[in-house]
Amino acid sequence: MNDVIMNSDASDTERAASQDRAATVAAYSPQNDFKLRCEALRDFCAAQAEFGPVRKSSTNTHLKTLYADLAEVIAAVTPALNKHNFALMQLPVREAGYMGCETLFIHANGYVLSGGVFIVPVGKGDAQGFGGALTYARRYGLMAAAALAAEDDDGNAGAIQLQQQRLRTLSSTQVSVVTQLAKAAGVGTDRICARYDVEKLSEVSAADYAEIERTLQKKIKEVQETEVKAAKTRGAANAAAAVA
Repeated sequence: MNDVIMNSDASDTERAASQDRAATVAAYSPQNDFKLRCEALRDFCAAQAEFGPVRKSSTNTHLKTLYADLAEVIAAVTPALNKHNFALMQLPVREAGYMGCETLFIHANGYVLSGGVFIVPVGKGDAQGFGGALTYARRYGLMAAAALAAEDDDGNAGAIQLQQQRLRTLSSTQVSVVTQLAKAAGVGTDRICARYDVEKLSEVSAADYAEIERTLQKKIKEVQETEVKAAKTRGAANAAAAVA
């Protein structure tokens, strides 16, 4: 009798396992996958029709122009996405000298729509550089994946160019100019290198050239003014001594 009960229990277990396998196969069948995809695309179309405007509310300090920041872009899409059963995810992606992300729209039925990978060059290799590049990538990646556009798309194009420029270093001509200016200003080139955290001038970012030149020119002017004042003081002193 015990053997019969045990055999019966074993049969029930095998039957349940077989049913689970069948359910798993059915869940991942091409027909079901097509159904899930259709549901996700239908809901994405509905969400896209309700995406809000991308408003420009931030100022680009380099170009003095307005642009839509990441928060504005996210605010334009997430209410409609969530309403129509989507979650938004942006996964960081890192490559040599570049930082980016992959934008994913995940439907409640488990189907995932990928908006692709968007990467931008990293300026300085510190936390701020990587963070800034990731923010750019998330914003532009989401706008591209969701087919969004601000009033015009040049708000941070200059900032992207600045990031690319930071990957270039001073040319030999620029190094020569900086060296001459530094000598005239009485400033050692080692101080300039320390200021920009490099070992030699040829490693300084080309994006910093204008600032360096401007600072040295100002220093040279101050030196010249000091020399003029000193000369006048000496002249007055000599004239007084002659009279005496």
